[in-house]
Amino acid sequence: MALSPTSTQVLARLRAYTPPPTQYYNCPLSRRAAVLIVLFPDRHGDLKVVLTMRSASLRNYAGQAALPGGKADTLSETPWDTARREAYEEIGLPMDADKLKGFKVEHLCELPANLAKTELGVRPCVAYLSPTSMPSGSSTTSSGATDSEVEDRLIPRLDPKEVAAVFTAPFHAFLRKDWSGPGPAPVQKNGKPEKWYRGSWTDWHESRWRMHNFYIPKPPPASQEMRRNAEKSSPPPQASSEHGSGLPEGDDPRPEPSALDDLTTFRVFGMTARILVDAARVAYGEEPEFEHNSHFGDEEMIGRLLKMGRLSEVRKKGEVLTKDVLKQASKINYSSTARLIGNKTATPVPFQQPQPSKIQDFLRHARLQLLGVLAGRAFAWRSPIEQRKVALYQSRRMAALNSLFHLIPLGGALALLSLYWTKCWVGMASDSGTTLQFVAKLHELFMQASLVDTLLYMVRVQALNGYVPLGALSGAAHGPQISYLWSLDFMSAITSPAFNRWRKIGFAFSASGLLFMTAVVGPSSAVLMIPRPGMPHVNHTMTRYVNISESALFPTHFDKNSGLNFSRYNDLDKARILESSRGPDHHIAIRLLWASDDASSGHYMRVAQAAVHEYSQVEPSGGNYTVLAMPTLLSSKQLEYHSMAYDSYDSDIAVINASWVVRTLQPVVLAVCTRSFQRAEDIYYFRDDGSKGSLPDATKLWNQLLKVYTSSEITDQVALPPMWIQSPGDSPSLLGLSLEIKPDDDPTLKVCTVSSFWGMAEISLNPTIAGNLIKAGPETGKDAVLAAKSRPITINPEGISSLDAPCASEGSPAILFSENLAACFAATISWVSGHRYDSHGSFFIDNIISGYNRSELNDSAPLTVFQFDQVLTGFGYGSTDTSIKLSLAVTISYCLIVVIYLTYTIATGHTSIAWGSAMELVMLALQSPAPDHLGHISVGIDSMDTFRQSVGIRVRVDSEKNEERLELVFKQDKGFEDRGLKTVELNKAY
Repeated sequence: MALSPTSTQVLARLRAYTPPPTQYYNCPLSRRAAVLIVLFPDRHGDLKVVLTMRSASLRNYAGQAALPGGKADTLSETPWDTARREAYEEIGLPMDADKLKGFKVEHLCELPANLAKTELGVRPCVAYLSPTSMPSGSSTTSSGATDSEVEDRLIPRLDPKEVAAVFTAPFHAFLRKDWSGPGPAPVQKNGKPEKWYRGSWTDWHESRWRMHNFYIPKPPPASQEMRRNAEKSSPPPQASSEHGSGLPEGDDPRPEPSALDDLTTFRVFGMTARILVDAARVAYGEEPEFEHNSHFGDEEMIGRLLKMGRLSEVRKKGEVLTKDVLKQASKINYSSTARLIGNKTATPVPFQQPQPSKIQDFLRHARLQLLGVLAGRAFAWRSPIEQRKVALYQSRRMAALNSLFHLIPLGGALALLSLYWTKCWVGMASDSGTTLQFVAKLHELFMQASLVDTLLYMVRVQALNGYVPLGALSGAAHGPQISYLWSLDFMSAITSPAFNRWRKIGFAFSASGLLFMTAVVGPSSAVLMIPRPGMPHVNHTMTRYVNISESALFPTHFDKNSGLNFSRYNDLDKARILESSRGPDHHIAIRLLWASDDASSGHYMRVAQAAVHEYSQVEPSGGNYTVLAMPTLLSSKQLEYHSMAYDSYDSDIAVINASWVVRTLQPVVLAVCTRSFQRAEDIYYFRDDGSKGSLPDATKLWNQLLKVYTSSEITDQVALPPMWIQSPGDSPSLLGLSLEIKPDDDPTLKVCTVSSFWGMAEISLNPTIAGNLIKAGPETGKDAVLAAKSRPITINPEGISSLDAPCASEGSPAILFSENLAACFAATISWVSGHRYDSHGSFFIDNIISGYNRSELNDSAPLTVFQFDQVLTGFGYGSTDTSIKLSLAVTISYCLIVVIYLTYTIATGHTSIAWGSAMELVMLALQSPAPDHLGHISVGIDSMDTFRQSVGIRVRVDSEKNEERLELVFKQDKGFEDRGLKTVELNKAY
């Protein structure tokens, strides 16, 4: 037959269970007894237990349900030997394995001894009766038949020699409040339903003791679940069965025995019920559904009775275990370090305190005791009573184990930083925002708990080695909760005499810093965890080569033969202001200008972006200026050509969320103009670095312009064609001098400096409804242009006729403005790259747009490399918003704090995980003396002076019990220094 999974776990727990030290071997022979808890599988694979009905003629417990067992015969007889022998004598369970055909008896474990009212120390022994083989000739064809056969073969082979009957009960039912076993529920004699369980509290062992009553349905007479002894089933003639008709609520005085035939249920109560409940608790790793005593057995009371000489070898006549005796025993100091007697040799052996478990301490610290409950009794350190624990470790293993508590939040924080630094891209759409919000909240709780543990460690260590203010220690009651730092009394900690000046400063900074961190780690985690829209991602990359050098493709010297045509300015559409900002004396505008290069097809539009700086009041050193950048016509053609290749490469990509980017050179023009001058001696110009310089031959140049004006026949207001000259010195810039004549006013002269560059930029093609928009990022400032590693462009104006009236529409006066000049020069230069010129006009060099693969070109040929990237816009990480930067700072700070803390604890091995909850502090206070100087504190604390009291944790030696205990002490207590208190030792369990 196959055991159920639950039954398999039950047997594993019982096999692994190690009982605490026992007083059984200290009892004299006449006070030793043992009972056998025989477990066996039923037809469903669940476990049942064998019980007996004691003979009605016995002197003690006549007619009551009991476990098979009895007194020991010799001192050398172990509890297991006694229980097996008595089981053979009472129910016929053979002791010889050869006689137990088809079955075997396995010794699983022993439980703490119980104190019987007859003043016996009763040691329960748990056994498992399992089948070893099927009988020969069996023709069963199913597992169900086999199970039934095993159960039916067990009871018939038992022989109730000294008991009235042998019956069975479901083992797990002794943890249930209602009947949950197979078969009908219990009923009374009148046929009414009977409760499976009744219980009540009573006084026993000088304490509250839970009395259990279980009513097991009596099997039918023909059932194989009960074997009876007819000779011992009836009460003696003198026994009266008229005693009591009420239902018992506890362990009633010994009931009068009655005939089995008159019973409808078997009542299991008293010590037998207590033993079965405790055994089921150990076996199933769970607590009963009803109220019960938490401790197992009566080892402590047996020890006290032995110490007062009560459990002697010879029992005195008339000696009864009364409440007065138990009360007297409870006053005796009982030490768990008492010497115990060996089970066979009868020689004293010292008490062995179970070793503290680091895993158990870690589970307690992490509030994971439930794992121990789920694992049942699979660990040796599982015990029904609290064992000694280490308050302060110096163990790298323990420090490493404790660091596991911080790995989840630390790993999450590092993962968020990695997502940001690698600019991880999620996709073009993201539907995980809600889920990530829950994950971020969970991560917030873990990070806050990690910070709390870090500060709580500081408080613990200081309390163990010195003193801390009570206000600081009070926060430990909230240790596992996020409210710990908020409940900490900072003011009392800073003003308390427990800290010296440097400790106060350190505590103030660390506590306030960690307090701030707990408030902001949550939002920071959420900000970093949620992917942001509009994040770029390079989906595909294509590299093309042109067999022309970069210097030839983007020349830096132009003259009249270079094909410059400054009338290209007329191809630019009206500018639109994109951004605008005003100050008290200036106006900055970011503008867009469209170039209609292919108006017939409308495939693409080049966009020039200009930053216009205008000063209205006091002219600064730099004057009014404009910076304008514009993609070349070559880059526009290349992007349009290769974007079509990308579309055919991956048709699943939504074009509206994609752009194509090439990093190449584009013309950048800086144009700066002076104010208008009325006198030649006032004229100056702006150098390339932005400083002012006197214009050489200013008077001569003025007169030349006036001579041109006087020779003209125009009398209305007019701006004459400007004069273009090279900027003085070795500057590649051009100076434009424009003379403006107004009626009834003196002529004025304006000087504009135009500096042109080839600047590296990322040119992008973005699909729109109107067509493909091709643009580059704007150059917003003069300083940025001058500081960039750009290539200056030199233009020789001689012979370039289109410069006569530059950047002005037909019919408009040719007045120079920085915005017009910058747009005019940038548009003109943007057409030059990649063009050839002959008598028929200009055209692009062969294959310069499509480019070549590297294998198609000679290795020695000059090359220019173009890399085209398809960039998708979607959700991802790596945004540079202010909120992101602040969240990064918080997360990095958290990582540094935790890494420093873990490095210190693992390097030194110093760690403490004690008193992490309010209940643990309460238990520490319960075994501490009451302070005599605080007044009335049982209800609450009003005075801030109380919070400033210096409190520490010290070791007190109990001379009577010969043991050390920890207690909470106040430095201001009277007689504090006379109590012989010690500090806590490393790695010592208390």
